[in-house]
Amino acid sequence: MGAEVRASLSNTPRVDKKCGSNVTQYQALINDWIEFTCDPPRLAQYVRIEIPRQTALILCEVRIWPCDLHPAALNLTEKRSYQSSTSGNSIASLALDNLPSEPYCSETVNEMNPWWKLDFETSQCVEAIRVWPTVHGAALQRASLRAGLSDNHTSNVECKTSQPQPSPNDFTEFTCHPPVLARYVSVDIPGMASLGLCEVTVAACDFNQKVNSVDFTVVVNPALIGPTGDNDSVIAVYREPDDFASNVSFGRQVTTGLPSGSGEIVDSSLGCTVRLLRLPEEGGLDRTGVFYAEATKNDVITRIQSVVLPKDGNTQTT
Repeated sequence: MGAEVRASLSNTPRVDKKCGSNVTQYQALINDWIEFTCDPPRLAQYVRIEIPRQTALILCEVRIWPCDLHPAALNLTEKRSYQSSTSGNSIASLALDNLPSEPYCSETVNEMNPWWKLDFETSQCVEAIRVWPTVHGAALQRASLRAGLSDNHTSNVECKTSQPQPSPNDFTEFTCHPPVLARYVSVDIPGMASLGLCEVTVAACDFNQKVNSVDFTVVVNPALIGPTGDNDSVIAVYREPDDFASNVSFGRQVTTGLPSGSGEIVDSSLGCTVRLLRLPEEGGLDRTGVFYAEATKNDVITRIQSVVLPKDGNTQTT
Protein backbone atom coordinates (compact mmCIF):
# COMPACT_ATOMS: atom_id res chain seq x y z
CA MET A 1 0.00 0.00 0.00
CA GLY A 2 1.21 3.52 -0.78
CA ALA A 3 3.53 2.56 -3.64
CA GLU A 4 4.13 5.24 -6.26
CA VAL A 5 5.52 5.20 -9.80
CA ARG A 6 7.71 7.87 -11.37
CA ALA A 7 9.25 8.10 -14.85
CA SER A 8 11.93 10.58 -15.91
CA LEU A 9 15.31 11.11 -17.51
CA SER A 10 16.94 11.47 -14.10
CA ASN A 11 18.30 8.65 -11.99
CA THR A 12 17.77 10.78 -8.90
CA PRO A 13 14.83 9.57 -6.76
CA ARG A 14 11.65 11.68 -6.48
CA VAL A 15 12.64 14.45 -8.91
CA ASP A 16 9.69 14.11 -11.28
CA LYS A 17 5.91 14.01 -11.02
CA LYS A 18 4.23 10.72 -10.23
CA CYS A 19 2.40 8.65 -12.81
CA GLY A 20 -1.13 8.21 -11.47
CA SER A 21 -1.93 7.97 -7.76
CA ASN A 22 -0.41 6.00 -4.92
CA VAL A 23 -1.60 2.41 -4.50
CA THR A 24 -4.63 2.24 -2.21
CA GLN A 25 -5.25 -0.39 0.46
CA TYR A 26 -7.95 -1.95 -1.69
CA GLN A 27 -5.62 -2.23 -4.71
CA ALA A 28 -2.93 -3.80 -2.54
CA LEU A 29 -5.33 -6.48 -1.24
CA ILE A 30 -7.11 -7.63 -4.42
CA ASN A 31 -4.02 -9.40 -5.81
CA ASP A 32 -4.50 -8.03 -9.33
CA TRP A 33 -2.49 -5.86 -11.70
CA ILE A 34 -2.43 -2.09 -11.16
CA GLU A 35 -2.12 0.40 -14.02
CA PHE A 36 -0.39 3.78 -13.66
CA THR A 37 -0.87 6.39 -16.39
CA CYS A 38 1.61 9.20 -17.02
CA ASP A 39 -0.64 12.11 -17.96
CA PRO A 40 0.63 13.94 -19.89
CA PRO A 41 3.06 11.44 -21.44
CA ARG A 42 6.71 12.14 -20.72
CA LEU A 43 10.17 11.35 -22.02
CA ALA A 44 11.91 8.90 -19.68
CA GLN A 45 15.04 6.81 -19.31
CA TYR A 46 14.17 5.48 -15.86
CA VAL A 47 10.99 4.12 -14.29
CA ARG A 48 11.00 3.88 -10.50
CA ILE A 49 8.54 2.11 -8.20
CA GLU A 50 8.92 2.81 -4.51
CA ILE A 51 7.07 2.84 -1.21
CA PRO A 52 8.02 5.96 0.79
CA ARG A 53 8.43 4.16 4.14
CA GLN A 54 10.24 1.22 5.73
CA THR A 55 8.75 -1.94 4.21
CA ALA A 56 9.28 -4.68 1.61
CA LEU A 57 8.45 -4.12 -2.09
CA ILE A 58 7.40 -7.28 -3.97
CA LEU A 59 6.78 -7.12 -7.75
CA CYS A 60 5.68 -10.11 -9.83
CA GLU A 61 5.73 -8.32 -13.20
CA VAL A 62 6.28 -4.81 -14.60
CA ARG A 63 5.22 -3.80 -18.10
CA ILE A 64 5.68 -0.44 -19.81
CA TRP A 65 3.73 0.80 -22.83
CA PRO A 66 5.52 3.50 -24.87
CA CYS A 67 3.63 6.43 -26.35
CA ASP A 68 3.72 7.56 -29.96
CA LEU A 69 5.95 10.57 -30.61
CA HIS A 70 3.23 11.90 -32.87
CA PRO A 71 -0.13 10.08 -33.29
CA ALA A 72 -0.28 10.73 -37.04
CA ALA A 73 3.46 10.74 -37.73
CA LEU A 74 4.96 9.38 -40.94
CA ASN A 75 7.64 6.70 -40.72
CA LEU A 76 10.86 8.61 -41.38
CA THR A 77 13.54 6.20 -40.13
CA GLU A 78 14.63 5.21 -43.66
CA LYS A 79 14.33 8.67 -45.20
CA ARG A 80 17.33 10.72 -46.28
CA SER A 81 18.40 13.67 -44.17
CA TYR A 82 21.15 16.25 -44.52
CA GLN A 83 22.65 19.10 -42.53
CA SER A 84 24.97 22.00 -43.24
CA SER A 85 27.80 20.47 -41.16
CA THR A 86 28.29 17.75 -38.56
CA SER A 87 29.62 18.13 -35.04
CA GLY A 88 31.48 14.96 -34.05
CA ASN A 89 29.30 11.88 -34.58
CA SER A 90 25.99 13.81 -34.45
CA ILE A 91 24.89 12.97 -37.98
CA ALA A 92 21.65 14.26 -39.53
CA SER A 93 19.82 10.90 -39.39
CA LEU A 94 19.92 10.86 -35.58
CA ALA A 95 17.00 13.31 -35.70
CA LEU A 96 14.89 10.51 -37.24
CA ASP A 97 15.78 7.53 -35.00
CA ASN A 98 12.71 7.65 -32.68
CA LEU A 99 15.01 8.40 -29.71
CA PRO A 100 14.17 12.00 -28.76
CA SER A 101 16.88 12.52 -26.15
CA GLU A 102 20.60 13.16 -25.99
CA PRO A 103 23.05 11.81 -27.03
CA TYR A 104 20.93 10.48 -29.92
CA CYS A 105 20.68 13.85 -31.67
CA SER A 106 21.92 15.54 -34.82
CA GLU A 107 24.06 18.65 -34.45
CA THR A 108 25.95 21.08 -36.63
CA VAL A 109 29.08 22.98 -35.70
CA ASN A 110 28.75 26.59 -34.63
CA GLU A 111 28.46 28.35 -37.99
CA MET A 112 26.54 30.96 -39.95
CA ASN A 113 22.98 29.99 -40.93
CA PRO A 114 23.05 26.27 -39.97
CA TRP A 115 20.35 24.06 -41.45
CA TRP A 116 18.94 20.51 -41.35
CA LYS A 117 16.82 18.98 -44.13
CA LEU A 118 14.63 15.89 -44.63
CA ASP A 119 13.90 14.40 -48.07
CA PHE A 120 10.68 12.32 -48.31
CA GLU A 121 11.74 11.29 -51.85
CA THR A 122 8.05 11.62 -52.80
CA SER A 123 5.50 14.38 -52.32
CA GLN A 124 3.54 14.39 -49.05
CA CYS A 125 0.72 16.57 -47.76
CA VAL A 126 2.25 18.03 -44.58
CA GLU A 127 0.12 19.45 -41.78
CA ALA A 128 2.27 19.60 -38.63
CA ILE A 129 5.88 19.02 -37.56
CA ARG A 130 7.20 18.41 -34.06
CA VAL A 131 10.82 19.21 -33.21
CA TRP A 132 12.76 18.16 -30.09
CA PRO A 133 15.87 20.39 -29.78
CA THR A 134 19.02 19.54 -27.87
CA VAL A 135 19.31 21.01 -24.39
CA HIS A 136 22.40 23.08 -25.19
CA GLY A 137 21.46 23.98 -28.78
CA ALA A 138 20.15 27.29 -30.07
CA ALA A 139 16.62 28.28 -29.14
CA LEU A 140 13.97 27.22 -31.66
CA GLN A 141 12.33 30.61 -31.24
CA ARG A 142 14.94 31.84 -33.74
CA ALA A 143 14.49 28.89 -36.07
CA SER A 144 12.50 28.72 -39.29
CA LEU A 145 10.77 25.47 -40.18
CA ARG A 146 9.88 25.10 -43.84
CA ALA A 147 8.09 22.58 -46.05
CA GLY A 148 7.81 22.47 -49.83
CA LEU A 149 8.89 20.97 -53.14
CA SER A 150 12.12 22.94 -53.62
CA ASP A 151 15.52 21.44 -52.84
CA ASN A 152 16.54 24.98 -51.88
CA HIS A 153 15.00 25.07 -48.40
CA THR A 154 14.79 28.87 -48.18
CA SER A 155 12.37 28.84 -51.14
CA ASN A 156 9.78 26.72 -49.32
CA VAL A 157 6.77 27.73 -47.22
CA GLU A 158 7.45 28.56 -43.58
CA CYS A 159 5.32 26.75 -40.99
CA LYS A 160 4.56 28.66 -37.80
CA THR A 161 4.35 27.94 -34.08
CA SER A 162 2.56 29.80 -31.31
CA GLN A 163 4.25 27.84 -28.52
CA PRO A 164 6.73 29.42 -26.11
CA GLN A 165 10.25 28.03 -25.96
CA PRO A 166 9.85 24.40 -24.78
CA SER A 167 11.27 23.11 -21.54
CA PRO A 168 14.23 20.69 -21.78
CA ASN A 169 13.34 17.34 -23.39
CA ASP A 170 10.06 18.75 -24.73
CA PHE A 171 9.02 19.51 -28.30
CA THR A 172 7.81 22.49 -30.29
CA GLU A 173 5.00 21.92 -32.79
CA PHE A 174 4.94 23.87 -36.05
CA THR A 175 1.70 24.00 -38.05
CA CYS A 176 1.47 24.40 -41.81
CA HIS A 177 -1.75 26.34 -42.35
CA PRO A 178 -3.03 25.66 -44.89
CA PRO A 179 -1.38 22.24 -45.32
CA VAL A 180 1.56 22.11 -47.74
CA LEU A 181 2.43 19.66 -50.51
CA ALA A 182 6.07 18.96 -49.77
CA ARG A 183 9.00 16.73 -50.61
CA TYR A 184 11.34 18.49 -48.19
CA VAL A 185 11.09 19.62 -44.56
CA SER A 186 13.87 21.77 -43.15
CA VAL A 187 14.95 23.65 -40.04
CA ASP A 188 17.34 26.59 -40.25
CA ILE A 189 18.60 29.29 -37.89
CA PRO A 190 19.69 32.71 -39.20
CA GLY A 191 23.02 34.03 -38.01
CA MET A 192 25.76 32.32 -36.01
CA ALA A 193 24.48 29.22 -34.20
CA SER A 194 24.73 25.48 -33.70
CA LEU A 195 21.59 23.57 -34.71
CA GLY A 196 20.90 20.46 -32.62
CA LEU A 197 17.82 18.28 -33.16
CA CYS A 198 17.02 15.23 -31.05
CA GLU A 199 13.94 14.25 -33.05
CA VAL A 200 11.74 15.47 -35.89
CA THR A 201 8.30 13.99 -36.59
CA VAL A 202 5.98 14.94 -39.44
CA ALA A 203 2.20 14.52 -39.48
CA ALA A 204 0.54 13.99 -42.84
CA CYS A 205 -2.79 15.60 -43.68
CA ASP A 206 -5.89 13.95 -42.25
CA PHE A 207 -8.13 13.58 -45.27
CA ASN A 208 -10.83 11.92 -43.14
CA GLN A 209 -11.17 14.93 -40.88
CA LYS A 210 -14.77 16.03 -40.57
CA VAL A 211 -15.45 19.27 -42.39
CA ASN A 212 -17.01 21.99 -40.29
CA SER A 213 -20.13 22.44 -42.41
CA VAL A 214 -23.85 21.71 -42.42
CA ASP A 215 -25.23 18.59 -44.07
CA PHE A 216 -28.50 19.45 -45.79
CA THR A 217 -30.42 18.77 -49.00
CA VAL A 218 -32.30 21.26 -51.16
CA VAL A 219 -35.35 20.10 -53.14
CA VAL A 220 -36.96 22.47 -55.65
CA ASN A 221 -40.49 21.94 -56.87
CA PRO A 222 -40.20 22.79 -60.60
CA ALA A 223 -41.73 26.12 -61.52
CA LEU A 224 -44.33 24.88 -64.01
CA ILE A 225 -45.21 28.27 -65.42
CA GLY A 226 -48.50 28.20 -67.32
CA PRO A 227 -50.27 30.89 -69.34
CA THR A 228 -51.51 32.63 -66.20
CA GLY A 229 -48.61 31.74 -63.92
CA ASP A 230 -51.06 30.88 -61.15
CA ASN A 231 -49.28 27.86 -59.71
CA ASP A 232 -47.12 27.79 -56.60
CA SER A 233 -43.53 26.64 -56.15
CA VAL A 234 -41.72 25.44 -53.03
CA ILE A 235 -38.03 25.20 -52.17
CA ALA A 236 -37.42 22.78 -49.30
CA VAL A 237 -34.31 22.36 -47.14
CA TYR A 238 -33.93 19.04 -45.32
CA ARG A 239 -31.36 19.00 -42.50
CA GLU A 240 -29.58 15.97 -41.11
CA PRO A 241 -30.16 15.07 -37.40
CA ASP A 242 -26.82 16.57 -36.28
CA ASP A 243 -27.70 19.89 -37.90
CA PHE A 244 -31.25 20.61 -36.66
CA ALA A 245 -29.95 23.59 -34.71
CA SER A 246 -28.38 25.25 -37.74
CA ASN A 247 -29.93 28.47 -38.98
CA VAL A 248 -31.39 28.30 -42.51
CA SER A 249 -32.13 31.30 -44.72
CA PHE A 250 -33.26 31.77 -48.32
CA GLY A 251 -32.44 34.36 -50.95
CA ARG A 252 -32.24 35.19 -54.64
CA GLN A 253 -29.26 36.64 -56.47
CA VAL A 254 -30.90 39.82 -57.68
CA THR A 255 -30.96 43.24 -56.07
CA THR A 256 -34.71 42.96 -55.43
CA GLY A 257 -34.26 39.75 -53.47
CA LEU A 258 -37.04 37.20 -53.15
CA PRO A 259 -40.25 37.71 -55.12
CA SER A 260 -42.90 39.79 -53.42
CA GLY A 261 -45.23 37.55 -51.46
CA SER A 262 -42.63 34.84 -50.76
CA GLY A 263 -42.59 33.41 -47.28
CA GLU A 264 -41.27 30.59 -45.12
CA ILE A 265 -43.74 27.99 -43.95
CA VAL A 266 -43.61 25.07 -41.54
CA ASP A 267 -44.75 21.55 -42.34
CA SER A 268 -45.79 20.19 -38.95
CA SER A 269 -45.66 16.61 -40.23
CA LEU A 270 -41.90 16.92 -40.84
CA GLY A 271 -41.05 18.81 -37.66
CA CYS A 272 -37.72 20.58 -37.37
CA THR A 273 -36.01 18.58 -40.11
CA VAL A 274 -37.30 20.79 -42.92
CA ARG A 275 -37.59 24.48 -43.73
CA LEU A 276 -39.79 25.52 -46.67
CA LEU A 277 -39.81 28.62 -48.85
CA ARG A 278 -43.07 29.09 -50.74
CA LEU A 279 -42.87 31.30 -53.80
CA PRO A 280 -46.01 33.32 -54.64
CA GLU A 281 -48.76 31.71 -56.69
CA GLU A 282 -49.00 34.84 -58.74
CA GLY A 283 -46.08 36.35 -60.52
CA GLY A 284 -45.11 33.86 -63.18
CA LEU A 285 -41.65 34.83 -64.42
CA ASP A 286 -40.88 36.59 -61.16
CA ARG A 287 -40.39 33.13 -59.65
CA THR A 288 -37.42 32.34 -61.88
CA GLY A 289 -33.75 33.08 -61.31
CA VAL A 290 -30.91 31.92 -59.06
CA PHE A 291 -32.28 31.04 -55.63
CA TYR A 292 -30.11 29.88 -52.75
CA ALA A 293 -30.46 28.27 -49.36
CA GLU A 294 -27.84 28.97 -46.70
CA ALA A 295 -27.28 27.07 -43.46
CA THR A 296 -25.06 28.51 -40.74
CA LYS A 297 -23.34 26.49 -38.02
CA ASN A 298 -20.34 27.43 -35.86
CA ASP A 299 -19.92 30.63 -37.92
CA VAL A 300 -19.47 28.56 -41.11
CA ILE A 301 -21.95 29.22 -43.95
CA THR A 302 -22.86 26.43 -46.38
CA ARG A 303 -24.79 27.49 -49.51
CA ILE A 304 -26.64 25.52 -52.20
CA GLN A 305 -27.84 27.42 -55.27
CA SER A 306 -30.75 26.47 -57.53
CA VAL A 307 -31.29 27.91 -60.99
CA VAL A 308 -35.01 28.01 -61.86
CA LEU A 309 -35.58 28.44 -65.62
CA PRO A 310 -38.89 29.28 -67.35
CA LYS A 311 -38.36 26.76 -70.16
CA ASP A 312 -40.14 23.42 -70.58
CA GLY A 313 -40.70 23.21 -66.86
CA ASN A 314 -37.03 22.39 -66.19
CA THR A 315 -35.22 23.15 -62.95
CA GLN A 316 -31.44 23.01 -62.68
CA THR A 317 -29.50 22.93 -59.41
CA THR A 318 -25.83 23.81 -58.92
